[in-house]
Amino acid sequence: MEKQRFYKRGKVSYVLFFTLYLGSFICSLLSIAFVGVFLLPSILQAQERSPTSRVQKPKYVPGEVIIKLKSEAVVSKQKMIERPTETGNRMLDFLNSKYQVRAVEPVFKQRTQESRTLTADELSNVLKLKIDESKDVEAAAREYARLEEVEYAEPNYFYFISAIPDDSFFSLQYGLQTTDKNGIDAVEAWDLERGSSNVIIGIVDSGVDYNHEDLAGKVLKGSDFVNNDEDPMDDNGHGTHVSGIAAAISNNHKGVAGVCWNCKILAVKSVDMDGSGANTWIANGITYAVDHGARVINLSLGGSNPSRTMELSIQDAYRRGAVIVAASGNDNANPVEYPAAFPEVIAVGASNQQGVKAGFSNYGTYLSVVAPGQAIYSSLPNNRYQAWSGTSMATPHVAGLAGLILSKNPSLSNIQVRSILTSTADDLGDPGRDDFFGFGRINAFRALTEATKPGSGGSPTPTPPSSSLPPPPGKTTPGICGPFLQTLGAIFFLIVGRKFWNRDLRCKR
Repeated sequence: MEKQRFYKRGKVSYVLFFTLYLGSFICSLLSIAFVGVFLLPSILQAQERSPTSRVQKPKYVPGEVIIKLKSEAVVSKQKMIERPTETGNRMLDFLNSKYQVRAVEPVFKQRTQESRTLTADELSNVLKLKIDESKDVEAAAREYARLEEVEYAEPNYFYFISAIPDDSFFSLQYGLQTTDKNGIDAVEAWDLERGSSNVIIGIVDSGVDYNHEDLAGKVLKGSDFVNNDEDPMDDNGHGTHVSGIAAAISNNHKGVAGVCWNCKILAVKSVDMDGSGANTWIANGITYAVDHGARVINLSLGGSNPSRTMELSIQDAYRRGAVIVAASGNDNANPVEYPAAFPEVIAVGASNQQGVKAGFSNYGTYLSVVAPGQAIYSSLPNNRYQAWSGTSMATPHVAGLAGLILSKNPSLSNIQVRSILTSTADDLGDPGRDDFFGFGRINAFRALTEATKPGSGGSPTPTPPSSSLPPPPGKTTPGICGPFLQTLGAIFFLIVGRKFWNRDLRCKR
């Protein structure tokens, strides 16, 4: 009789055990079917919308590692540059020899004496190491980062421009029209302010065609960090298109109208002819722009990797009063890309002609505002014009408006300009700030009206993200299988536990 009871309990346990695994198998099949039926079409559609998902681009420059020496490090930077394997530091010499470091150079070379004084020359500790290209760059960065003398080490990441050529011209410059036409209401704003030549907008991009009929005379020639010369001529077209949106010459019976008619453009080339920009090029472009008087910096580019070198240049520019705006990205994904995700940056998404989120625009917690970014007509090299789409096109609308605000009230700080941009935006989507539109679509007329008020910009500033770190990877939400399997597992262990508990009682008796 006792054996029969044990047999029955064992049989029940076996059945429950089998049911548990059968349930797991069925849930796996259901999950696969769910992904195939519901998620796969969305993924494919997002890939079709996204120009960056079609081509696998390199993540970083081969054979280059960026390190930042701690300020208290006893390693001589000069020795590091002149004799990388004879610095006097045993571990550093070992790694430099292991990775066959061929050359070491400062990342931030073109610093004015004034800027060095203002920032205590913190950026001078950032060095670029050129290692053997056959070596693993990521492994090298991890090893250098472990050294006591090194604050951080990272690959020289690539960021990419965020634009899609678009031949649809039916909505030429709708983005500047009134809000009922889903524009930023620049046409009414120009009655209040058309910009000042004292305000410089730094376009850190693929360069600018400074001979273009709609830009000639207002472009300040900056530096070319791609080819290491002083000729920032555009060999891609992206920077010229962005510049036209922000500040093309207006009311001249030619081409297009820029948001800030009279603002100057500082052309800084940090992106190559293929649309790729190494972090060292872009970071240098940012510091160069602020060193040479740019109060607004436009970054119509981005990437998924947070770069400490890029962050240092952003923080430096922000401390010195620059308004920094950057594109959120074109992958219809959450979160927004870097550098837009850094807390000092105004992250810009794209809206379309219907006043809704553009299908390609990235979104998320870090998004600040949106601006028209689909089928935006603007200038291209050799006196050409074309409509392009992308968050790259949305971003210079915001940069141009920041230029108008500073032209109207030069005493405003970058924090106040940001507050005006967000507090006067037209709320779209859910009431208040949301992940798809941020604080809303910028409104030029309302922003300039606010900028003329006494104490303007003094309203509470929207709090940027407290950390620039990316969200934790691999975070998922529970599906229907989770609770089901948990319930079966609980029942199974209760019965098995009860079996052994009863057996233990019988043994004690």
